[in-house]
Amino acid sequence: TNVLTNGTLLYLHNISGSTLKEAALLYKDFLLNPEKMTPERLALMEEFTDSGAVLADYSANEMKEVLFKAIEHKVSGSGSVAALTKSMLGAHAELVENLAKKGAKLDENMTTLYATGDNVFRLAAFLSEMGNLEQDTERNLSYDDRVKAAGRFAATAFLDYDIDARAVQIARQTFLPFVSWTYAITPVLSRIAIEQ
Repeated sequence: TNVLTNGTLLYLHNISGSTLKEAALLYKDFLLNPEKMTPERLALMEEFTDSGAVLADYSANEMKEVLFKAIEHKVSGSGSVAALTKSMLGAHAELVENLAKKGAKLDENMTTLYATGDNVFRLAAFLSEMGNLEQDTERNLSYDDRVKAAGRFAATAFLDYDIDARAVQIARQTFLPFVSWTYAITPVLSRIAIEQ
C-alpha cells in the first residue's frame, strides 16, 4: 500500500513519471556513488537533504543497493506515473521475495525499503516544485527561497509515519495496526483538496 499511496499522491500533485524516474536514478547515485556525480547534481542532492524533506534513514547501504538494483531492473519504458508506480511495486515485491528466500528479517528490512522509497517520491516532489517555482515569475523567489519552499512542499506532499500522538501509538499496538495510515493521509489529502 505504501508505493500505491505514494504513486497516487504523485499523480494528485501533478508530478510526472519522468520526474519520478529522474528522482530514483538521482537518489541512487547520491546514496551509492556520490563521487561519480557532477558537482551540480551533488549540490542539488545536498540541498534536498538539507531542506528537511528527507525521512530519517538509518539503514545499511547494502540494503539500498539491493533496492536500487531492483528498481533499475524494473523501471524502464513508459514515463507515466502509473507505469513507474507499477514498476516500483514490482521492484519492492522482487526485493521482499529475495529477502524472504534468504531468511532475512523482513521487519527490519521493510523499514529501510519504505524509507528509501518514500525519499525517492519526496525527491520527485522536490524536483517538480523547484521547476514550478523557477517558472513562477510573480513570486520571483531567490534560489535559496525556492529550495526552502520546495523542501517544505516535499516534506508535506507524502505521508510521514513518524507519529508522536500517544493515542495513535497505542492503537497501532492493539486492534488498529493501520491507524497510522489514516492519521498520516488525512492532512495530505486535505491540503490537496484545498489547493486544487
